[in-house]
Amino acid sequence: MKLNKFYIRYYPPGIVFEYQKQRKIKQKILDLFDIEQETNVEKLAAQIASDEPLITPKILPQLETILQKLKDKTLFNNWENVHEYFNVDKTLSSGHLLPITNVSIDKFGDICATGSYDRTCKIWNTRTGEETSTLIGHENAVYVVSLAIAGRLVSHEYASGEHRYPPWDDMPK
Repeated sequence: MKLNKFYIRYYPPGIVFEYQKQRKIKQKILDLFDIEQETNVEKLAAQIASDEPLITPKILPQLETILQKLKDKTLFNNWENVHEYFNVDKTLSSGHLLPITNVSIDKFGDICATGSYDRTCKIWNTRTGEETSTLIGHENAVYVVSLAIAGRLVSHEYASGEHRYPPWDDMPK
C-alpha cells in the first residue's frame, strides 16, 4: 500500500486518504468528529499514525500540518470580535411559536422557507425581512423544507413522513 494524497473534509471534520493497493486507487475515510480547540495535534497525529499503516514517519509532519489546518478552519474561537468575521446585516424574526427545525434559502438568496415544531411552514422575503406566507394544516412538526423556484413550489415533510407540495405563488418580486 502506498499513500498518494490527503484530502481534508471540513464538515463533518475528517481526512480522506487516497492510496494505491495492487494497482488500484482506493480511499479510506477517517472521521474526526471529536476534534476540539483543546485537541493536541501532535498526540492526535501520533495516535492516527499508530492505527493507520499508511502513515509513515516521513508523512507524519504533513499529517500534523493538515490536522492543525482542519482544527483552525473548523473551530471558531474569537467570539469577542465576532462582528469582524460575520456581517449581521439582516436577521429574520422567526415568527414561529416553537423552535425552527429547518431552513431553506433559494439559490438567489431572495426567498427563505422555515419549518417548525409549531406545525407551520413560513415563507420570507430575505430582502425586506418580511414574512410573505404561512403554510398551515400540518398534522405534526415540519421537519424538512425545500424550495424549487422553477416550479414555484415548496415541498415540506412532517413527522409522519408524508410529503406535501402545495402551489405557492407568493414569490417576492
